[in-house]
Amino acid sequence: MATALGQQLEVTLAAIPGLRVHRLAKSATGLARPDRHDWMSKAAAAAKQHDPDFVVVLIGSNDGQDLAPVPAKGRRQRAVHWGTADWPAAYRERVLALLRALGAPGRPVLWLGLPPMRSRSLEGKLAVIRREQRAAVLSMGEGHQYVGLFGLVRELKDSTPAKAQRHLFTADGVHFSLRGALRFMPLVRPILLPWVARATVLRQALAETQK
Repeated sequence: MATALGQQLEVTLAAIPGLRVHRLAKSATGLARPDRHDWMSKAAAAAKQHDPDFVVVLIGSNDGQDLAPVPAKGRRQRAVHWGTADWPAAYRERVLALLRALGAPGRPVLWLGLPPMRSRSLEGKLAVIRREQRAAVLSMGEGHQYVGLFGLVRELKDSTPAKAQRHLFTADGVHFSLRGALRFMPLVRPILLPWVARATVLRQALAETQK
């Protein structure tokens, strides 16, 4: 969300009449290292401040590493090492913690799955990360959605001349360039528009039941 894709996602959503958008982002962070940037507390604070009707999430490309303990008073915790049998379940719980911090299940969440990466080693890690993210979102039940971006990225590449494809991403092969993000948003917009309408209705209906 801190790079061109997040910026253009904000622009696309803000262009919808009547919609106010607040983007929360920080480069080179994720859910694995809350000792460096605690997304749980940041997300909870932002949800309390803005009380959004719905939330769009894109996070995790840095998470293929050991999971540092979540800061907690009076409790000793240990890191969960990447590649161990405990890592997938521990990471799924971390995703669930973020969803709860954002207000799920009462507040609808659209979780965008990480796009494919150029690096084979990174892509191997993200296969695990995507699987656990998707499982966590789906476990929240109706009103939440996980959308993988593989097909859309493939569509973008298929519609771009081979010589120009390298300009779709930054030099690291991980993030969209501004040119790539601008070309990608028209493919994402058809997903966003009906979801925004449905999520807003669900949120308003929930508010009515809580009066």
